[in-house]
Amino acid sequence: MNKLLITRRNDKILSALWDGSQVVEFQAENADRGPSAGDIYIGRLKDLVKNINAGFVEISPGEICFYQFPPDGSRYKIGDEFVVQITREAVKTKSPVVSDQLSLNGRLLVLNEDNCRVSVSAKISNPDRRQELKALLEETAARNAVGFILRTNAEYAENEEILKEAEVLLARRKAIREKARFRPCFSKLEESSPSYLAMIQNAGKGTLEEVVTDEEDIYQQVCDYYSRSCKDSETNIYLYRDSMLPMASLYRLEYYLKMALERRVWLKSGGYLVIEPTEALTVIDVNTGKYDGHKNREETFFKINMEAAQEIAFQLRLRNLSGIILVDFIDLKSEEKQQELYDYLKELLRKDSVKSVLVDITPLHLAEITRKKIRATLSEQLKTSEKRNGRGN
Repeated sequence: MNKLLITRRNDKILSALWDGSQVVEFQAENADRGPSAGDIYIGRLKDLVKNINAGFVEISPGEICFYQFPPDGSRYKIGDEFVVQITREAVKTKSPVVSDQLSLNGRLLVLNEDNCRVSVSAKISNPDRRQELKALLEETAARNAVGFILRTNAEYAENEEILKEAEVLLARRKAIREKARFRPCFSKLEESSPSYLAMIQNAGKGTLEEVVTDEEDIYQQVCDYYSRSCKDSETNIYLYRDSMLPMASLYRLEYYLKMALERRVWLKSGGYLVIEPTEALTVIDVNTGKYDGHKNREETFFKINMEAAQEIAFQLRLRNLSGIILVDFIDLKSEEKQQELYDYLKELLRKDSVKSVLVDITPLHLAEITRKKIRATLSEQLKTSEKRNGRGN
């Protein structure tokens, strides 16, 4: 049974997705959140860096964000005030990243201002439905000079429901732009949903059977969200009240957190992974571990690699690893087995809810993966937040 578990842990709100046997995804955020992905502000352009076609925007006193100009160059000069949205949160020494093109999420759609195209989630594989969905919104997109992305949830939604959500997103966009005309610089025009509501929104229809929390205010928020946005949902919402056995203990959340932060991950075959996040990328090394050398080496290495591929796909989601990931599998002599391994890893990554791609195999036989950066890694999320005033990006 898929459950979303929500509790408080120190100064954080911890959300954990439970698949019936273990935690498969964590999100942790400050109870009093700082700038978060999706937040919309009126910012002021502080500086230009023309040689990299970028600049820096201040969204609140001392809070500096990196701003990449659109392809046709900056439309603003230093001191200009304009609407920006955080597209990537601060990570380590890197500032948040902002865009002047809004992206608004719904349960079925994403509205984008940066193009007028209608695209469909790659997870919707039925070609007839893909074509139908694109055709459904093309006129609306062209008329309003925006783009739409149809999310996986749209595959089995009624067309009328999709069109209604498109109008809701357009009205929301208009309200934000109107509000900005009368608000001073540094105003927050819209705050993104807490991570637990975003996890509910991103869950496929019918995949989340229960939401359980031991916090009464969060329970009320979740109830309000479902009554407003998912009236026909069959998800059960529970307020956990057993003072003798805390919810975190019942689901062993501290154990799973500890496992998600370990450098070494053991495999059932006796091999293990070493996961090393660095400033620029994450390196994952696959090791033979307890292999004693008395069995068929090629078959054993292939078995360890295949198990490692499955565990790597799991760990990327659990730890929220993103950006560039390099995987050093155990060398295989058979090109056929190498190809089977990489095809298997590619299929596993395709199932990730965050866009993950096996880009290439380097000349040194390293698997190069990219995973879309949205929020900080789990280890970063769990650290006490520190105000970042630096400009590094």
